[in-house]
Amino acid sequence: MTVSNEPIDFSSPHESAQWSDPSVTPSPRISRLIRGQAMTIMPFMFGSLVHRFPANRTPFRASLIDPTSGTVKIYGDKYHVRDREQSRSLRILVHGISSTPRSPYLAPHIHAALGNGHDVLSLALRGALGRGHDHYHAGLTDELHAILADPQLSTYEEITILGCSLGGLVGLNFACECLDSRVKAVAAVCPPVRIDRVQAHLDRPSQAIDRHAILSSLKVPYRKLWYTAKKIGTPLKSELKTVLLVRSFDGWDREVVLPRFGFSSMSEYHERVSISPARLKTLKMPAYLLFDQDDPMVPIQQMEMEEGTHPSGYTVGISSGGGHLSFIKKLDLGFTAPVGVAPQLDAWFSSIT
Repeated sequence: MTVSNEPIDFSSPHESAQWSDPSVTPSPRISRLIRGQAMTIMPFMFGSLVHRFPANRTPFRASLIDPTSGTVKIYGDKYHVRDREQSRSLRILVHGISSTPRSPYLAPHIHAALGNGHDVLSLALRGALGRGHDHYHAGLTDELHAILADPQLSTYEEITILGCSLGGLVGLNFACECLDSRVKAVAAVCPPVRIDRVQAHLDRPSQAIDRHAILSSLKVPYRKLWYTAKKIGTPLKSELKTVLLVRSFDGWDREVVLPRFGFSSMSEYHERVSISPARLKTLKMPAYLLFDQDDPMVPIQQMEMEEGTHPSGYTVGISSGGGHLSFIKKLDLGFTAPVGVAPQLDAWFSSIT
């Protein structure tokens, strides 16, 4: 496996800071921090201008029974390779924290999968759209189990899963549990595999801007979920006023996740949802974990991930020059396919299936 370190194509919004005066050139570490932050923020700001979703989008609806919340509706977007004709293979996409099935970074993965003959289901994590009366956490796999058992997906013979950021962690947790032989492989892009360390990293003073932006975006749908849950008689256990005052990810999990899902402590929650190298050995299918060493949100140095293909069937790729969920345009993971994160990961799926 090779990962390209070619310069970023500056015709795209993925640009990094340029330093023309040698006397003020920052240290390599500072330069990488600036580049990683820029490569994270720029696509977030301009991604909707660059990425377009296919027009043949149809709503996907399903449901599950939760022992605490009762009937939970499942939402998503479905894309078909051919109008009114279903493919034999399906790619399921799982978005990241404070995102939705229509977040721009997902569009290239949808196009890549469709171009290779896969239908696509872009799944919404529980409550991410502000619909319903319940919410997700970093290891909640119930929706994936439910949709695989749903008759709507019964005719697919081959299913693959790609999760981004927190969605990648959800996908890896599911891959440790899944017994459905149709599910052939999972890819996780920038997954916060050591959720405790990622949380501590994001709660540092230097991450205040990112932290505020993410928590603010989480509170908008949560407010809607809280009022809906109260209205239908299944109130959430958190105090809304307290949640809206949360200023840290530790505080969010303590006020929102722990009381709702019955974790006895933060350490239990972290242990249950984190993916260590030892737990990767329990995967029931091949997996590809892709990180970038300049990711400002998931510090690869703290994730305990060793680059390369491992005997138990998973591969870890570590690129450079990108950010969180953002990579250089000429990213090459060593597969015979066009460069770029979406076509390269799609080629990896093809090599497995």
